[in-house]
Amino acid sequence: MKFGGTSVGTPDAMRQAVSIVKNEKAQWKNVVVITSALSGVTDTLLKMASCETISNPKALDMFALELIQKHDEIANALIHEPVLFQQTIQAINEV
Repeated sequence: MKFGGTSVGTPDAMRQAVSIVKNEKAQWKNVVVITSALSGVTDTLLKMASCETISNPKALDMFALELIQKHDEIANALIHEPVLFQQTIQAINEV
């Protein structure tokens, strides 16, 4: 199964994707799930890689914070187990 960026770009969209995977998992022994980057992430990465941004540390920091916040938002909305949530946030911040 493959989900594009819009399909995993918001907490509600991610919940829908999880629901689809669960339904398929009930019918199949093995399920492979592939996702694109969250909606907007590829565009932000391209902005970060642009010549203008590379020479502007403040802009790089702003875009990096934007990416972290986007992933934190998804994790905060979907992960309700405290230890798993903290592990996820730590992994996001390490990247």
